[in-house]
Amino acid sequence: MVSKKFIVSFLSFVLISLLIYCIGHMFTIPMFMYRYEEIDNVNGYYMQSGSMLPLLIGWIISFFVGKIYIHRLKQ
Repeated sequence: MVSKKFIVSFLSFVLISLLIYCIGHMFTIPMFMYRYEEIDNVNGYYMQSGSMLPLLIGWIISFFVGKIYIHRLKQ
């Protein structure tokens, strides 16, 4: 039962996170977009990453999806 909960939670995490990233890119919402820049100059190095908010939202939702899945399995 624990492995099924993990699979359901992990798949919901991945799908929700990807969906939020896609919505961010489709509607140009910066806090839901993933941007990556890398500039390597002779004198320095510059790196920038994107938003982690979709991952946080996906993690929270996957937690609740796992709890709902276990609750429905017990019924």
